[in-house]
Amino acid sequence: MGDIDFLVPQSEFEQAKAVLNDNGYILDNHGENPRHIGYKKNGVSFELHHHFSHEEVDIEDYMIDGLKNRVMGKIGEHVFPMLPPMANGLVLLDHMKSHLKSGMGLLQIIDWMMYVNAELHDDSWKNGFETVAKKKGFRKFAMVATKMCQRYLGLPCEDITWCSDADDVLCDRLMAIVMSSGNFGMKNGNGTSIECVTTRFRRDGVFRYMQERGELHWEAYKKHHWLKPFCWIYQLFRYIRRGLKTGRSRKQMSEDVKRSKERAEVLKEMGI
Repeated sequence: MGDIDFLVPQSEFEQAKAVLNDNGYILDNHGENPRHIGYKKNGVSFELHHHFSHEEVDIEDYMIDGLKNRVMGKIGEHVFPMLPPMANGLVLLDHMKSHLKSGMGLLQIIDWMMYVNAELHDDSWKNGFETVAKKKGFRKFAMVATKMCQRYLGLPCEDITWCSDADDVLCDRLMAIVMSSGNFGMKNGNGTSIECVTTRFRRDGVFRYMQERGELHWEAYKKHHWLKPFCWIYQLFRYIRRGLKTGRSRKQMSEDVKRSKERAEVLKEMGI
C-alpha cells in the first residue's frame, strides 16, 4: 500500500504530533518534507501534513476553511465527514496537477470526473467555481481535463457545457500522456524516473531542483548543515547511481526525455 495522509490546521499541528507520539507512531526522518513530517507504525507510512498546498499553487485558505466547515457524505449506510464542494474540487485539481509530473492515471482522473458529474454542472461552475479556479491558475486545466473525460471516459455532456471551448487537440495530447506514463495502480506510475526528473528540470531549473532534492535525501546534511553547498553534488551522484541500476538503454532514455518534453509543453499550454 501507499502512505496514509493526515491534514491538520497549522494551529493544531503540535497537538497532533503529541497524539501520534503517545500512541506508538515512530518518527521517520526519511519522511521530512516542507509540507509534512513522516511517521511509521506496523510497517505502514503515515504523513502528518501542516500544509496541503504545493509551493506553486496556494489553496491553503480553502483547505483550512473546509476543515472547519465539513459536510457529511454517505455511501450506503456509511456516513463520513468530507470537505465542502469548493475545497474538494480544488483538492482534486491539485492532485491531478501534482501527479502530472510523475504519471497522472485513471485514479486521479476518475476522482475528478465523478466530482464534476455530481457537483460541477454549468450553474455551479458559473456561480463561483470558475472564478476561484481562474484565481488559482486552474481554469484551463479544469476545462481540458473535463472535456477529455467527455471525449474518452463517458462523462455526460448535458448540463456540463462549460468545458466545450477547451482545445480538442490539447485534450488528446493530455490523454496520450496518461496512456503512455500514467499511474495505473503502482505508486510511482509507469513513467520512468528519467521522464519525471527531466520534466522538473524544465520547470524549476537544474540547479534549484538538484539542490532541493539533495537537501531532502542526504542524511549527512541533516546532521551537518555546513554541507548545504554540496547537496546538489550529492543528488547528481544519487541520480547517476539510480540510472545505472535501471538498466535502460540509450534509446529508452532518449524516449523518456522526448516524453518529458511533450509533457512540459502540455503543462505550459494548460497554464500549470
